[in-house]
Amino acid sequence: MKRVAHASVVLRRVTPHEPLQRLRAVPASAPQHLVIEDDLLLMRFDAGNQGAALRHACDCLRGPLLCLTFLEQGVLRFVDSKGRCWPFEAGQSIAQLLRDAAQARRLQTSPGAGGLQLIVGERTLRRYMGEQQAWRLLHCQGEAPLLQCSTSRDACSHVQALTTRLAQGQYGPLDIHLHVLNLLSQPLRQLTVQPPEARPLLPGALVKRLEQARQLLHDELDQPLTVPLLCRRVGLSAAKLKQGFHELFDTTPYRMLLELRMQRAHILLQEGCQVAQVAYKVGYSHPSNFSTAFSGYFGFAPKEVGKRGAVST
Repeated sequence: MKRVAHASVVLRRVTPHEPLQRLRAVPASAPQHLVIEDDLLLMRFDAGNQGAALRHACDCLRGPLLCLTFLEQGVLRFVDSKGRCWPFEAGQSIAQLLRDAAQARRLQTSPGAGGLQLIVGERTLRRYMGEQQAWRLLHCQGEAPLLQCSTSRDACSHVQALTTRLAQGQYGPLDIHLHVLNLLSQPLRQLTVQPPEARPLLPGALVKRLEQARQLLHDELDQPLTVPLLCRRVGLSAAKLKQGFHELFDTTPYRMLLELRMQRAHILLQEGCQVAQVAYKVGYSHPSNFSTAFSGYFGFAPKEVGKRGAVST
């Protein structure tokens, strides 16, 4: 059996012939950035170091990377190149595709923000997701987050375990690796759209167009999007678009758009936006239509979001 050597690591720019070293035993005074595999990094971030460390990781690994953020406290915001903003709150898990250090710079932390990040490259994604799923994920178009959800209780336990070990300088390779893989598993399952053995593989060109349609729904959910418009934008017939969404995403274009709008609306309402403002920001020209859709989706009216939050606190 081949023994995997682990060594202390400080992230730095490397040449293609100089692989990143791995973790063995890192003293408590060392930077809290651990290379678990050649393209799987664990990073502890806060408002003081998050930006530089993430950009440095992108420079080291290069290529599209999946950034999984587990926000423990504070607020994290992502502002895309068009000025659109996605706010993330403590207790949330976020999956973001980063193509370069410039895109990583658009992740902004508020004072007091902190959490863990996993930076995942193509080799690790192919190992745990399979060829087609990894290709699909790394070729997503646009800049919108791929995933934003509440961190599960199980994931929270692994985040807390890793945070404690990083804080105390306890870097047992097997222990760290097991926690990291458990933390990685749930987001990858959520980002996996179909088991490859269950359905025939779709042609790569069709997958790319379907991903473009999906990203349009993410990026332009405030616009009056329709199936005919999506078809024109991505060059597919209505039948191929609907069938492709069913086979690749296990949903319909309308249902995906509704889910994206409702999730975005809930976040805006939690931030204190008025119902009418939220309605326009998520693509509804009449607030009453938005209220009906929101109530049908969540089971309570938009105006109750603030009240429910006050009761829970």
